[in-house]
Amino acid sequence: MSGLPRSATACPATSAPLRAARTTKACPLTAVYELDTESARELANKTVHTVMHLGWARGANGDYELQMTVLVKPNGWFGRLYMTAIAPFRYLIVYPALTRQWERAWRDRHHAEAR
Repeated sequence: MSGLPRSATACPATSAPLRAARTTKACPLTAVYELDTESARELANKTVHTVMHLGWARGANGDYELQMTVLVKPNGWFGRLYMTAIAPFRYLIVYPALTRQWERAWRDRHHAEAR
């Protein structure tokens, strides 16, 4: 993200097939790309530029588990202050809740397709 101007999107840097796979589902983050087992989404505003990657990886027991990576680049002093203040809330409440929600949705979709 260091090569992007502040609040610019990462989308122009992605290939045409990945841009074509974007979705329009209601989400505060904009889809950069979405494939069957992974996706990347972003949020760019005056406070932060965030890119979130979600990917399914096979666990030791053979089941799939969701892995999430979030890269956050604060914009200016207010962005740094804001992100520092909400860090415990993000790590203890928001990220675990989102991960559980996405795991349920993916498993429900997978089970529906198997029928």
